Amino acid sequence: MRAAVVGAGRMGCAIALGLKSKGHEISGVCSRSKDSASYLCDMLGIASGSDLARTVGNSDLVFITVPDDAIEAVSLEIGRTAAKEAISGKTFLHCSGALASEALVHVADMGAKTGSLHPIQTFADRENGWKGLDGIYFGFEGSDGAEAVARRVVEAFNGSMIRVEREGKPLYHAAACTLSNYLVVLADMAEGLLESAGADYAGGIEAFMPLIQKTLDNLARLGSKKALTGPVSRGDFSTVEGHIEAIGHKCPGYEEIYRLLGYHALLIAQKRGGLSAQSLDRLKTILGRGI
Repeated sequence: MRAAVVGAGRMGCAIALGLKSKGHEISGVCSRSKDSASYLCDMLGIASGSDLARTVGNSDLVFITVPDDAIEAVSLEIGRTAAKEAISGKTFLHCSGALASEALVHVADMGAKTGSLHPIQTFADRENGWKGLDGIYFGFEGSDGAEAVARRVVEAFNGSMIRVEREGKPLYHAAACTLSNYLVVLADMAEGLLESAGADYAGGIEAFMPLIQKTLDNLARLGSKKALTGPVSRGDFSTVEGHIEAIGHKCPGYEEIYRLLGYHALLIAQKRGGLSAQSLDRLKTILGRGI
């Protein structure tokens, strides 16, 4: 496929460089920033970025990899500047996890096949992000015609596709953010607790990385219910009370977060079974969720 990207940030770089590594032709790069477009074109070994209408005209597939709040505006600009025959029958995919394909309504009205194809991956830099595309899952929402093309992209990356309904996109994206973004938040919280403990250690989260890696391995092998360990899961009241007392004294800003997470851990443990009704009630009280 001749594929183009509109938007040369981290996502655009990952998609373009990844597709090129799989043997697809990158037919154009557009970006608001000339420096970003030039950077990506240099990485791809192609001529410098062209204007939007020419890029669309030269491509079979157009990825719109701009920030979410700019996707509809880009779709409108394409519909305004490109001829209908340059749009009709072609596939346009944006890569937002939160927005549905209706953000591309302006090109859809001109006969384009539209969809959203969201890599369930995090892209921390422009140089190496594409290496994380292989073997992952992609969330898709859109028309049947766009899905057929999206599947070719996913298959090129040896990936798998999850089909998401339009109204489910916000919850789907919330799930991804919870696992990726808020894992980072929890790591920062753990660093704060360790620092407040007065530990003779300045390595940040490094000491906990083996624990994190093992937990991720357990999740992959066992699923969330069986992977849960710790004092809440085994009904260790005194340990949980000690945590809350210490956090409230030294790190009061973390106490409510700990209580909320602990209560959700208790709900998982309840579904799994093994704790008595008395233990469940006592832990709910300790965590501030009792009757």
